[in-house]
Amino acid sequence: MANMWTDDDVAAQLDAYKFHQRWKVGDNPTCGRCALSPSCGKGCPAAVVAAGHRIGAVDSELCPVIPAQSRVLPVVGVS
Repeated sequence: MANMWTDDDVAAQLDAYKFHQRWKVGDNPTCGRCALSPSCGKGCPAAVVAAGHRIGAVDSELCPVIPAQSRVLPVVGVS
Protein backbone atom coordinates (compact mmCIF):
# COMPACT_ATOMS: atom_id res chain seq x y z
CA MET A 1 0.00 0.00 0.00
CA ALA A 2 1.01 3.61 -0.16
CA ASN A 3 1.22 6.61 2.12
CA MET A 4 -0.76 9.46 0.62
CA TRP A 5 1.28 12.00 2.62
CA THR A 6 4.72 10.90 1.46
CA ASP A 7 4.35 8.95 -1.80
CA ASP A 8 3.78 10.70 -5.13
CA ASP A 9 2.52 7.56 -6.86
CA VAL A 10 -0.29 6.50 -4.50
CA ALA A 11 -2.68 5.66 -7.36
CA ALA A 12 -0.13 3.40 -9.04
CA GLN A 13 0.65 1.64 -5.75
CA LEU A 14 -3.04 1.07 -5.04
CA ASP A 15 -3.56 -0.31 -8.56
CA ALA A 16 -0.62 -2.68 -8.05
CA TYR A 17 -1.90 -3.96 -4.67
CA LYS A 18 -3.98 -6.80 -6.25
CA PHE A 19 -6.59 -6.83 -3.47
CA HIS A 20 -8.60 -9.74 -4.88
CA GLN A 21 -5.50 -11.93 -5.15
CA ARG A 22 -4.63 -11.25 -1.50
CA TRP A 23 -8.11 -11.47 0.01
CA LYS A 24 -11.20 -13.61 -0.68
CA VAL A 25 -14.37 -11.51 -0.57
CA GLY A 26 -17.62 -13.39 -0.02
CA ASP A 27 -15.85 -16.11 1.98
CA ASN A 28 -18.82 -16.96 4.18
CA PRO A 29 -21.63 -19.56 4.23
CA THR A 30 -24.26 -17.12 2.90
CA CYS A 31 -22.30 -16.26 -0.26
CA GLY A 32 -21.14 -19.86 -0.65
CA ARG A 33 -24.73 -21.15 -0.89
CA CYS A 34 -26.14 -18.26 -2.91
CA ALA A 35 -27.22 -18.76 -6.53
CA LEU A 36 -26.25 -15.13 -7.28
CA SER A 37 -22.67 -15.64 -6.08
CA PRO A 38 -21.01 -16.09 -9.51
CA SER A 39 -22.35 -12.73 -10.75
CA CYS A 40 -22.27 -10.86 -7.43
CA GLY A 41 -19.62 -8.25 -6.62
CA LYS A 42 -19.76 -9.29 -2.94
CA GLY A 43 -20.22 -5.72 -1.70
CA CYS A 44 -17.60 -3.39 -0.32
CA PRO A 45 -14.81 -4.87 1.83
CA ALA A 46 -14.18 -1.47 3.44
CA ALA A 47 -17.84 -1.23 4.50
CA VAL A 48 -17.67 -4.74 5.96
CA VAL A 49 -14.57 -3.86 8.00
CA ALA A 50 -16.08 -0.52 9.07
CA ALA A 51 -19.09 -2.45 10.40
CA GLY A 52 -16.76 -4.46 12.63
CA HIS A 53 -16.53 -7.63 10.53
CA ARG A 54 -13.66 -9.33 8.72
CA ILE A 55 -13.03 -9.15 4.97
CA GLY A 56 -15.15 -11.93 3.48
CA ALA A 57 -18.23 -11.34 5.63
CA VAL A 58 -21.55 -10.41 4.03
CA ASP A 59 -22.00 -6.73 3.17
CA SER A 60 -25.48 -6.53 4.65
CA GLU A 61 -26.23 -3.16 3.04
CA LEU A 62 -25.77 -4.50 -0.50
CA CYS A 63 -26.72 -8.17 -0.25
CA PRO A 64 -30.12 -8.79 -1.89
CA VAL A 65 -30.51 -12.17 -0.16
CA ILE A 66 -30.27 -11.45 3.57
CA PRO A 67 -32.61 -9.07 5.39
CA ALA A 68 -31.24 -5.56 5.75
CA GLN A 69 -29.43 -4.98 9.04
CA SER A 70 -28.76 -1.60 10.51
CA ARG A 71 -25.18 -0.79 11.37
CA VAL A 72 -24.76 0.25 14.95
CA LEU A 73 -21.68 1.91 16.35
CA PRO A 74 -20.43 0.61 19.69
CA VAL A 75 -21.33 2.63 22.75
CA VAL A 76 -18.24 4.03 24.45
CA GLY A 77 -18.28 5.50 27.93
CA VAL A 78 -16.96 9.03 28.34
CA SER A 79 -15.37 10.20 31.53
